[in-house]
Amino acid sequence: MPFLIGSRGKRLGEPLGERQAHRVFNALRDDLGWVNRGAHAAPRLHDLRHTIVILAKRSVTNWKREDDLEIARALSAARMTSAAEKAKKECRNILHIGKFLEDSADMPF
Repeated sequence: MPFLIGSRGKRLGEPLGERQAHRVFNALRDDLGWVNRGAHAAPRLHDLRHTIVILAKRSVTNWKREDDLEIARALSAARMTSAAEKAKKECRNILHIGKFLEDSADMPF
Protein backbone atom coordinates (compact mmCIF):
# COMPACT_ATOMS: atom_id res chain seq x y z
CA MET A 1 0.00 0.00 0.00
CA PRO A 2 1.55 3.32 -1.01
CA PHE A 3 2.37 5.85 1.68
CA LEU A 4 2.23 8.95 -0.50
CA ILE A 5 -0.28 9.30 -3.33
CA GLY A 6 -0.92 12.01 -5.88
CA SER A 7 -3.60 14.57 -5.05
CA ARG A 8 -4.09 16.18 -8.47
CA GLY A 9 -3.45 15.91 -12.19
CA LYS A 10 -2.54 12.67 -13.93
CA ARG A 11 -1.22 11.16 -10.67
CA LEU A 12 -4.49 11.67 -8.75
CA GLY A 13 -4.87 8.66 -6.44
CA GLU A 14 -1.76 6.99 -7.86
CA PRO A 15 1.40 6.25 -5.85
CA LEU A 16 4.07 8.91 -6.17
CA GLY A 17 7.39 8.00 -7.74
CA GLU A 18 10.47 7.97 -5.51
CA ARG A 19 11.75 11.40 -6.59
CA GLN A 20 8.33 13.02 -6.29
CA ALA A 21 7.78 11.38 -2.89
CA HIS A 22 11.04 12.87 -1.62
CA ARG A 23 10.12 16.30 -3.01
CA VAL A 24 6.71 16.21 -1.32
CA PHE A 25 8.18 14.96 1.95
CA ASN A 26 10.92 17.63 1.93
CA ALA A 27 8.35 20.37 1.29
CA LEU A 28 6.14 19.09 4.13
CA ARG A 29 9.14 18.83 6.45
CA ASP A 30 10.21 22.38 5.71
CA ASP A 31 6.65 23.76 6.02
CA LEU A 32 6.21 22.00 9.39
CA GLY A 33 9.58 23.16 10.66
CA TRP A 34 10.81 19.67 11.56
CA VAL A 35 14.39 19.69 12.80
CA ASN A 36 16.87 16.89 12.80
CA ARG A 37 17.68 14.83 15.87
CA GLY A 38 20.12 12.48 14.17
CA ALA A 39 23.28 12.48 12.12
CA HIS A 40 21.76 13.95 8.95
CA ALA A 41 21.18 17.56 7.96
CA ALA A 42 17.39 17.15 8.13
CA PRO A 43 14.84 14.38 8.80
CA ARG A 44 14.51 12.04 5.84
CA LEU A 45 11.55 10.10 4.47
CA HIS A 46 13.32 6.91 5.56
CA ASP A 47 13.55 8.27 9.13
CA LEU A 48 9.78 8.78 9.18
CA ARG A 49 9.26 5.23 7.92
CA HIS A 50 11.52 3.90 10.66
CA THR A 51 9.71 5.91 13.34
CA ILE A 52 6.32 4.62 12.18
CA VAL A 53 7.55 1.01 12.29
CA ILE A 54 9.01 1.43 15.80
CA LEU A 55 5.84 3.12 17.13
CA ALA A 56 3.66 0.40 15.59
CA LYS A 57 5.83 -2.29 17.17
CA ARG A 58 5.55 -0.60 20.59
CA SER A 59 1.77 -0.36 20.20
CA VAL A 60 1.46 -4.05 19.34
CA THR A 61 3.74 -4.95 22.25
CA ASN A 62 1.67 -2.82 24.63
CA TRP A 63 -1.59 -4.32 23.35
CA LYS A 64 -0.16 -7.81 23.85
CA ARG A 65 1.04 -6.89 27.34
CA GLU A 66 -2.42 -5.50 28.21
CA ASP A 67 -4.08 -8.65 26.82
CA ASP A 68 -1.69 -10.83 28.83
CA LEU A 69 -2.53 -8.85 31.97
CA GLU A 70 -6.27 -9.22 31.35
CA ILE A 71 -5.85 -12.97 30.86
CA ALA A 72 -3.74 -13.22 34.02
CA ARG A 73 -6.35 -11.27 35.99
CA ALA A 74 -9.13 -13.51 34.71
CA LEU A 75 -7.17 -16.65 35.58
CA SER A 76 -6.35 -15.27 39.01
CA ALA A 77 -10.00 -14.45 39.65
CA ALA A 78 -11.00 -17.93 38.50
CA ARG A 79 -8.40 -19.51 40.80
CA MET A 80 -9.57 -17.39 43.72
CA THR A 81 -13.18 -18.35 43.04
CA SER A 82 -12.18 -22.00 42.82
CA ALA A 83 -10.18 -21.75 46.06
CA ALA A 84 -13.11 -20.05 47.79
CA GLU A 85 -15.46 -22.80 46.61
CA LYS A 86 -13.06 -25.46 47.92
CA ALA A 87 -12.82 -23.65 51.26
CA LYS A 88 -16.63 -23.49 51.50
CA LYS A 89 -16.86 -27.24 50.82
CA GLU A 90 -14.24 -27.95 53.47
CA CYS A 91 -16.11 -25.81 55.99
CA ARG A 92 -19.37 -27.61 55.20
CA ASN A 93 -17.61 -30.97 55.59
CA ILE A 94 -16.16 -29.91 58.93
CA LEU A 95 -19.58 -28.71 60.08
CA HIS A 96 -21.15 -32.01 58.99
CA ILE A 97 -18.47 -33.98 60.85
CA GLY A 98 -18.94 -31.79 63.92
CA LYS A 99 -22.72 -32.30 63.78
CA PHE A 100 -22.23 -36.04 63.34
CA LEU A 101 -19.89 -36.18 66.35
CA GLU A 102 -22.37 -34.19 68.44
CA ASP A 103 -25.21 -36.48 67.46
CA SER A 104 -23.20 -39.62 68.01
CA ALA A 105 -21.98 -38.51 71.44
CA ASP A 106 -25.35 -39.51 72.90
CA MET A 107 -25.23 -42.92 71.23
CA PRO A 108 -23.98 -45.84 73.32
CA PHE A 109 -21.08 -47.74 71.77
